[in-house]
Amino acid sequence: MRAKKEPHKMNKHERDDEKTTLEFKLKSVEKDLKEQKEFYENLLQYSAVATFVINTEHRVVYWNKACEVLTGISSSDILGTTDHWKAFYEKKRPTVADIIIDGINEKMSDHYTTYGKSSLISNGLRAEGWYPNLPAGQRYIIFDAAPIHNKGGKIKAAIETLQDITTLKQYEEEVLKLQKLESIGLLAGGLAHDFNNLLTAILGNISLAKINSDPSGSAFEILTEAEKASLRARDLTNQLITFSKGGSPIRKTVSIAGLLTDCTLFMLSGSNIKSEFSISDDLWPVEIDEGQISRVIHNIVVNAVQAMPDGGIVFVFAGNRVIDHESSLPLQYGKYVQIAIMDHGTGINNEFLSKIFDPYFTTKPTGSGFGLAIAYSIIRRHNGIISVKSEPDTGTTFYIYLPASEKELVIESKTEKKQIKGTGKILVMDDEEMVRSIAERILCNSGYKVGFAKNGAEAIDLFKKAEESGECFDVVIMDLTIPGGMGGKKAIKILKELYPDIKAIVSSGYSNDPIMVDFKKYGFCGVLVKPYKMSELINTIQKVITGKE
Repeated sequence: MRAKKEPHKMNKHERDDEKTTLEFKLKSVEKDLKEQKEFYENLLQYSAVATFVINTEHRVVYWNKACEVLTGISSSDILGTTDHWKAFYEKKRPTVADIIIDGINEKMSDHYTTYGKSSLISNGLRAEGWYPNLPAGQRYIIFDAAPIHNKGGKIKAAIETLQDITTLKQYEEEVLKLQKLESIGLLAGGLAHDFNNLLTAILGNISLAKINSDPSGSAFEILTEAEKASLRARDLTNQLITFSKGGSPIRKTVSIAGLLTDCTLFMLSGSNIKSEFSISDDLWPVEIDEGQISRVIHNIVVNAVQAMPDGGIVFVFAGNRVIDHESSLPLQYGKYVQIAIMDHGTGINNEFLSKIFDPYFTTKPTGSGFGLAIAYSIIRRHNGIISVKSEPDTGTTFYIYLPASEKELVIESKTEKKQIKGTGKILVMDDEEMVRSIAERILCNSGYKVGFAKNGAEAIDLFKKAEESGECFDVVIMDLTIPGGMGGKKAIKILKELYPDIKAIVSSGYSNDPIMVDFKKYGFCGVLVKPYKMSELINTIQKVITGKE
């Protein structure tokens, strides 16, 4: 029987060597663990994704650099506290990580409107929305949070990440707004045609009634107010078209003084805001689209009213200005009319001033951010500039420069004078019976003979027969758009080929149509925007017949 081998007994030297080896291995493992811990900490610390961790007592145990940048709160100020909610909310409420810690997932709907399961983190939750109180201003943040478990499966902490997707969200919303604008554009086109036809009849009848009224009587005053209201209704339709499509301005030479006063007073009526005006008596005339410039003034005054909720004063200045080599303004040398509209409201922060004319930029929760962008676009199309100066809690001033016109200013009489009797024969082509009816009354009242056509085909036929009989039409007024029939564009092309000397006026409620802007290019001699007053109709006809601009 073989004897059992005795185990080797280490001597003191061997035991010391083994202890040293174990201590070395332990230190090596500790070093590896420390380096691994530092690696993952640095990975999170310098990650571009804002991240924080809270323990089961809702105290912050981790707050990385990206989180500091996004929230403006340093880790030294928040570690060990339960104040992480202050980074996002005005009042104390749970973050998504807090809801994870407390296991109250069903309470998400109490605190978030857009929420669900996280698509990034297993067993996590997601919430998102606009947050206005961050250092960079209003931002759209996606919050993803998930539990951190120990080996026993018990929740040890919760981690939450924050993604700033503001740019993407703004792009998505811009696409949605553009889609809505396309719908508005289609609606505006139909409204412009139908609504302006109705207003043409209304304005025409008002003009006729004023002709037969005593200018010093109360009836004349009432009719004048009704006329103003109808013209404002016309501007509203044109503003809708401008808002949805833009378009080139249809200009006429006017003094902007009355427009500034009327628009400002109209916008301030019923508010707690007063107005003060300083407008030069010798203000140079400008060549503008009154409807579009009215929209600019409207948008600026609306901003002033919103900036002074407790009341105040809107100051309106207008004067002449010569731009020469000494001026730093980005304008060609020449004469300009300078307009300044000033309020003493809340003002605009410097960081937002450069974006004030950007589409969809707004500091108001319910604002569309489009009003000033439209104003900028309109002024640029008038070869002018618009700028702004502002100081928080002091006020805001908008400056507008419009080129002065060298054309002679035609001042309309405040009373409706009897029109000069005409001697020509006019052909009116329009699909609306009410438009044809009021045109007949106005033209016959002014001494003209009138013929009518419902569409382009009828107009061509009537014009041919008149030429053959020797009773020619002196002027043809053509509606640009005839639903289901030939409109003015095609009709004038055919008539021009047959009768090169034909004198035609294009008329439409689509004031921003390219043909209305550049009517001579398409063979017309004049343009008449619906709805029109009696004086506008007669004056346009007389200019075309006489060949005077």
